[in-house]
Amino acid sequence: MIQDLFRAFVQRLMHDKILMAIVVIGIAGIWFSSASPPQENPEKTGSRRGTHAKPGAADGGDQAPAKAGNPPQSQNQAHKPAEQSAQPAPGGLTPKLAADFVHWWITKAMDYQMATAVANHKEADAWMLPEAKKAFEDMYWNVGVQQGIASGNTVGSFQPVSIQPVATNPDGSVVVTVTGTLVMQMSGQQPASQQLTMDFLVKKAGDGCRVAAFFNRAVSAVQQQ
Repeated sequence: MIQDLFRAFVQRLMHDKILMAIVVIGIAGIWFSSASPPQENPEKTGSRRGTHAKPGAADGGDQAPAKAGNPPQSQNQAHKPAEQSAQPAPGGLTPKLAADFVHWWITKAMDYQMATAVANHKEADAWMLPEAKKAFEDMYWNVGVQQGIASGNTVGSFQPVSIQPVATNPDGSVVVTVTGTLVMQMSGQQPASQQLTMDFLVKKAGDGCRVAAFFNRAVSAVQQQ
């Protein structure tokens, strides 16, 4: 009886092409679904794998995030060499600074022109300590010289040849040696020239440099002009 029913079903199926196509499609669907592995949900897969991902992996980086208050250095900052300090500490006295100061100061202290000498010597005095001031003025700006310049009976000029720092002392003071030619002329007389060598001890004060000591190392007369 079962064989008769199956034969009748096959005969009807052969005559009904639409029903046959449905059966074929159903059988094919069952076959392919059983042959293909089940696909995982991307969102669920990503959430499960994300629990083991490194910080920053989502944007392609493997570096840990910067700590708060400590921004990462740029490439230039990371490889920038430490700058070498060729300058002294703030407020320090260098040989060059001492020499530059003496170069400026000597133009005031050795001025023997009637129109400017008094004012320039007064300015130079303000940058000398008392002991140095007395020693220097006794030699180059005594009362006789002042009177001769003020009256016009004496004129003079000093031409520096060399102004060089020669030593730096442990206390930071610097010795500067000045060489040059001093020419003095009294009214009615021939000018007299002297080759001078002077040592100045320069110290740094709160508002600038000071001539702390003076030593007249050599005075040699040269041929009169």
